[in-house]
Amino acid sequence: MKQFELIDVLPVGLLATRKWLLSKGATASMLDNYVKSGRLKVLTKGVYARSELTISEWQAIAISLDRMKVPVYVGGLSALEIAGNAQYLQLGDQRTVQLYCDSACPRWMDGVLRSLPAIKFSWHKISRIWYQNLAQLAHCKELVWRNEYEPFRAASLEQAILEVLHEVPEQTSFEHADQLMQGLVNLSPKRLDILLLNCRSIKAKRLFFWLADRHQHSWRESLDASKYDLGSGKRVIQTGGRLVAKYGITVPKDMVGNE
Repeated sequence: MKQFELIDVLPVGLLATRKWLLSKGATASMLDNYVKSGRLKVLTKGVYARSELTISEWQAIAISLDRMKVPVYVGGLSALEIAGNAQYLQLGDQRTVQLYCDSACPRWMDGVLRSLPAIKFSWHKISRIWYQNLAQLAHCKELVWRNEYEPFRAASLEQAILEVLHEVPEQTSFEHADQLMQGLVNLSPKRLDILLLNCRSIKAKRLFFWLADRHQHSWRESLDASKYDLGSGKRVIQTGGRLVAKYGITVPKDMVGNE
């Protein structure tokens, strides 16, 4: 068995848990010695980074999670931002990155992020919106952050917009969602078909078709709304809003007149 070499297992700029390093052949005494000698820096209890460089960007955390078999992808508004389709970037000093995963957020993440005030992760369970792990169905694309690291995954535009609509109006306003949909002129009907069939969120699907009708993109003609499960009954999405009878949702009153 090949002897454990820290430089081979943990690239500079990424992080790893003690448990994962032990699974790769390190010993407890070896890790303790690395910390004492300064070769490893403790980010929070049980989480390390090579001391040559402190973790500084969210991509490093996403890549590190994936390397440790916590399969995350960047989705929702963050995926649209990466693709240049978010209309405007987040304001303020702190950037919130939307991560999607089958499992719960690791407890050690809070400790790591306390030392990184410019980064915040919003963690979403895939099962809340999707029937299947769509990252495994090739609806995510691999993006290279830096050549020395593995790529990280980001949702396709089609997947990301449905994830955004699932969070309206709690995390994304109706107005912003409307702007996003207006800019999505080249979506794939084939990909949308698969995603809509696998989407759990009745709200997301109803909002999707309402906004698609508003903007009359060419891809809308290829989708038959009756094919998908849009649920039954009325859904109050905007309190005090106006009902869009076709899709049984309440939306801001000033947006209905533009349909």
